[in-house]
Amino acid sequence: MKKNNIDIFITGAGLAGLLASIAFSKQLSNGPTNALKEIKKIADNTVMYGIKKADTEVKKSIKNVLKSSDAKIGINFLAGKEKKIKFKG
Repeated sequence: MKKNNIDIFITGAGLAGLLASIAFSKQLSNGPTNALKEIKKIADNTVMYGIKKADTEVKKSIKNVLKSSDAKIGINFLAGKEKKIKFKG
């Protein structure tokens, strides 16, 4: 019986990698989603258009992050006003 890619992946060392990937994705989904979105935009702009374009877009990204509810939640947590941090996105 020929094994497909999933069978090979799960029966090998790939299962640990899969579980690590799932855990990491859960961690990211609970993180500051607005900031992560802007990081992706900066990376995309760098790859697609170069550093100069990305540098101009960073200013917009910073403004978007700082006016987000994620930023307020993070600042309150760092200031000791909140015991737990839960981003809303």
